[in-house]
Amino acid sequence: MTFDPRTPDHLAGLTAYYNTRNWHYLYAGEFIADNGGVDNFRECQTFDSGP
Repeated sequence: MTFDPRTPDHLAGLTAYYNTRNWHYLYAGEFIADNGGVDNFRECQTFDSGP
């Protein structure tokens, strides 16, 4: 995935959604680091509550 955010609050992501009890969400973005520089992050959230 390529991603060129213009501000730190822009995110890009992909969702695999089966129902409200079974889904996955992968996203990427950037934030302002403590030293004033810009850093990237990637995170995956999963909710898997059975069939």
